[in-house]
Amino acid sequence: ARLRQIQTYHMDTRGWCDIAYHYLLSRDGQLWEGRSARLLGSHTGGANTGNLGVSVMGAHMTTPITAGQQDALAGLIRGLATQHDVAITRSVIKGHRQHTSTDCPGDALYGQLDAIVAKAAAGGGGGGGGGGPTTVTVRGTLWLGADTTARVAGATVTLGGRTTTSAADGTWAFTAVPA
Repeated sequence: ARLRQIQTYHMDTRGWCDIAYHYLLSRDGQLWEGRSARLLGSHTGGANTGNLGVSVMGAHMTTPITAGQQDALAGLIRGLATQHDVAITRSVIKGHRQHTSTDCPGDALYGQLDAIVAKAAAGGGGGGGGGGPTTVTVRGTLWLGADTTARVAGATVTLGGRTTTSAADGTWAFTAVPA
């Protein structure tokens, strides 16, 4: 529900085509895909080219992120850096305030970035391998446009070389997907 609120705000209030960020991390340590990584983000005005935006949901001025969130974020950083052949260093992995004048990502989280990047560089954390599960379940729901009550049944969903069909309520899932 919170992700849909963010999407509605970004699309209906800000006028963007989708969520500004490519990935979002919720308080429970779950990673969510926002805008497709193939598309230019809107996460940091004037500095969106050549990077991927990751939002850690919540306010982090005084509240640090949890160990589970740190692990998931380190795994995501490691996985994306490997996929895009990017060095895992603090000169490459940046907080929002390093691109533009803002308090984001909050003082507490900004203070954690060195340790998170070091964990990613050392192969620690989950979500991108090396400490997380070896397989995961990927699931979703298809609906028409922004109307979440208009579910799409019988659609073909493809992930890698695998396909499945959405159920009557629009849901679909792939099990045993490599993490």
